[in-house]
Amino acid sequence: MTGGTATPGALESAIAALSPLHLLVAATWVLILAFVCIEVLLVGQQGAPQRRAVRRRSAVAVRMAAGAVVVGVPYGAVFAFAWGHLSRLAPDQLAPFWQRHPVLAAAFAFVAWDLSGFAYHVVGHHSRLGWAAHSAHHSDAHFEASLALRLTWMPWHGLLHHPLLALSGLPLELVLGCLAVSNAMQALQHSCLLGRPPRWLAAVIMTPGAHRHHHRLEGKAVNLGPVLTIWDRVFGTWLPPDGAPAGPRPGADALLADPIARRGAFAAELHGWRQLVCGGTTPRASGYVGSVGSGSRARPTL
Repeated sequence: MTGGTATPGALESAIAALSPLHLLVAATWVLILAFVCIEVLLVGQQGAPQRRAVRRRSAVAVRMAAGAVVVGVPYGAVFAFAWGHLSRLAPDQLAPFWQRHPVLAAAFAFVAWDLSGFAYHVVGHHSRLGWAAHSAHHSDAHFEASLALRLTWMPWHGLLHHPLLALSGLPLELVLGCLAVSNAMQALQHSCLLGRPPRWLAAVIMTPGAHRHHHRLEGKAVNLGPVLTIWDRVFGTWLPPDGAPAGPRPGADALLADPIARRGAFAAELHGWRQLVCGGTTPRASGYVGSVGSGSRARPTL
């Protein structure tokens, strides 16, 4: 340090000290934020009112993501603690097996994390406690990339099953790397501007057209898979992009109808918990985004 300014050598040393996982997580967040910014700029070209609205919504989403990053510190510590203890119960043969087959280990880790994420999503939509936490993600009526930044500050029910992956003998760093890649892919699911992917790809991974059904007011809780569509197909919650919603969901949309819930990050995060304490509507009856796009440029199916 010279005069309070870091020298190039010190900066290079700091970067070198970062693990590949740190670099992957940082790169993932940069890509997600860049993607959201690009979509905000493109949607904003539809006119000044739309530009102001999308910027306001995105600003709230960024604050929600920032809060989630802060919460992620103690959450990650508890997660790592649980992982360390559960990993001791894994069969001794598994860790050497994954070391000999790194590609297979990466593929298995991604699929296993996606299944665990599906379970997390199911709990978030089919229990009052889970919905109180997850409703923050459904706190905007516009289907656009910034929805990916509307992250809950109370993801603690994930600790009930995510650490169980340690029993597979997989290294924690590999699973967290899969989490980072999954988050980046989920950001793309919320885009209102992406073009139609190849049919074979849309059959395997969740596309914006399919995930849009998940954010509708009408129908049951469908398309719950974080990235892969296989879990919804197996458990009967799959609705193809061009499928019609499966009938109206009873009850009022309390989350989007409540103007307090749309005033800012804290209001959006706390709305589900206020509903839980006050005996509000059930998860299946509230909190689903009604708008299927942000303006005329949104595509109906992808």
